[in-house]
Amino acid sequence: MNKRLYHLYCRVFQTTLFLVSPLLPYKKQRLITGARSILTLPAIIKESHKQHICIISDTHVITLPIVQELLIELQKENIHYSIFDEVPPNPTVASIEKAKIFYSEQKCDSLVAIGGGSSIDSAKALGALIAYPKKSLYQMKGILKVHRAIPFLIAIPSTAGTGSEATVAAVVTDPSLKEKYAINSFPLIPKVAILDSELTRTLPLHLTSTTAMDALTHAIEAYIGNSSTLYSRKASIDATTIIFNEIEKVHKDVNLDSSRQKLLIASYRGGEAFTRSYVGNVHALSHPLTAYYGIAHGLANAVTLPHVLIFYGTKAHKKLASLAREAHIIEKGKSDEETATLFIEKIRALNKALDIKEGFKEIREEDLGALIHHALGEANPLYPVPVIFDEDDCRTIYHNLMK
Repeated sequence: MNKRLYHLYCRVFQTTLFLVSPLLPYKKQRLITGARSILTLPAIIKESHKQHICIISDTHVITLPIVQELLIELQKENIHYSIFDEVPPNPTVASIEKAKIFYSEQKCDSLVAIGGGSSIDSAKALGALIAYPKKSLYQMKGILKVHRAIPFLIAIPSTAGTGSEATVAAVVTDPSLKEKYAINSFPLIPKVAILDSELTRTLPLHLTSTTAMDALTHAIEAYIGNSSTLYSRKASIDATTIIFNEIEKVHKDVNLDSSRQKLLIASYRGGEAFTRSYVGNVHALSHPLTAYYGIAHGLANAVTLPHVLIFYGTKAHKKLASLAREAHIIEKGKSDEETATLFIEKIRALNKALDIKEGFKEIREEDLGALIHHALGEANPLYPVPVIFDEDDCRTIYHNLMK
């Protein structure tokens, strides 16, 4: 298929999805926010008539004082729980299959994910395996392949970045294939999301910064894509405004709980934006960097974001300028080109202020063919990006990231 026909195929695919999107089963979540709001969990479990919850977390988060306090409250309320705290930084097929065995052996009937995107994505993917016990995660890769209800799921993020508590996506890594892929289906959206700044207090500063830039990437890619809606654009504006207003404050004073709470809202809004309007080439290019080199997802997005926006050129200027004005990043009165260019410079300056590097020495020339293959396999035909990338475009970006 020649380049022109391939681009036409991608655009027809994206337009079809956009036209049917109003018919898709988006469901309003129950959202609970505020410091110490995690302690509302026992009441929610009782209301839901669940008998034995499976808590999905990692060895650090489960030891946080607020989480230990929660466990005491669960015991006081005679709520049975089992803890699976073996979630790795990037959830793998093996770790999720291990969690499935644990869930079954403990005779659990519901899921509570406490942690970063890895824990929440692990719980979602585990839910998919429980709903389809005879299928592998790879068989559910892609869009709308999970139709059965998963176990009742509550998501409690410990980072303000992935927005997984609001999305249809569970992203998993298969080291054997050197591939990171997403399972995108509506039953994966958690029934309840609890946003509690207490959980983000001990997050290392570099993770606080890079996860915020991950949320910013979600907001920008959802806004400048061709499938944005009034709802997703408003969510993107909210997320962008908050991140630019608050992340440097937290970087300078890690104890600013009010700013941390706002960043959790920004992450949630960014998740709402991209679960309706998709991400784009930044994510497609950064996911292989995690699969091949173990580069943290938020860091990969933060570094890749300005490179891709510059590469888009005039194709993205109008929407980038619109977002910059609506989020009050750049004052009105300048041309779209000037506003978009200034916005990208603001993003690069923000990365620098947060001590985020500009490239990756890990990327190897001999890996580029495989990296590009995985990036294009993720992006096309699904992502409604301003510019549909081909092999040469991806190679250019990766070379820029290597400098």
